[in-house]
Amino acid sequence: MSPAYQDVALTPVSDASHAMESEVQAYAEHVSNLLVEDKALWPKYLPITPTNDLFTALQDGVLLSHLINAIRPGSITLSKLSLNINPHHLSAAAPTHPSPTSPPSAATKDFFEATANHNLALDTLKSLPHFVVVNVSSQDLIRKKPDLVLGVIWQLVRAHLVSSVNVPAHPELIRLIDTENGETLSALVGLSSEQ
Repeated sequence: MSPAYQDVALTPVSDASHAMESEVQAYAEHVSNLLVEDKALWPKYLPITPTNDLFTALQDGVLLSHLINAIRPGSITLSKLSLNINPHHLSAAAPTHPSPTSPPSAATKDFFEATANHNLALDTLKSLPHFVVVNVSSQDLIRKKPDLVLGVIWQLVRAHLVSSVNVPAHPELIRLIDTENGETLSALVGLSSEQ
């Protein structure tokens, strides 16, 4: 029988929900500020508030696609998105056809259109450098799985923030050149923001 150890450095479980709320709030602010000029997102998706929370705003894939396009312009053809999705239809369990001969319900149609929107967004993210999308499906985003949604949003926020780190914007980066090991200014200028 192994002894029970308690790591006193770990955050108590009671603070975990507060930490997640803070993370969600920070991401919501960043997304809102980044997309504030995109009038196509008002008022359905923006502003992100306690009543229009981040997870619900991302649920149909439209906001996620606009966010990707704001960070990597031209990466998604926004005209391919289905825009008239009723968010209430996405809150229920995955819809099924009552019979093969009956037409699909509005909820089924909305669910599949949201899936198509998310598939477009996730496929785009997978094709972009420095993004890792593993074991995240459109269903996870529609079902608002916090850890997976926040993982995707974190990568987008990071990419946006890092994209502004470059020598012209921050000349103080020149101090990082290690001339003793043969590094040069031209090599530093040639690095991408992520490098």
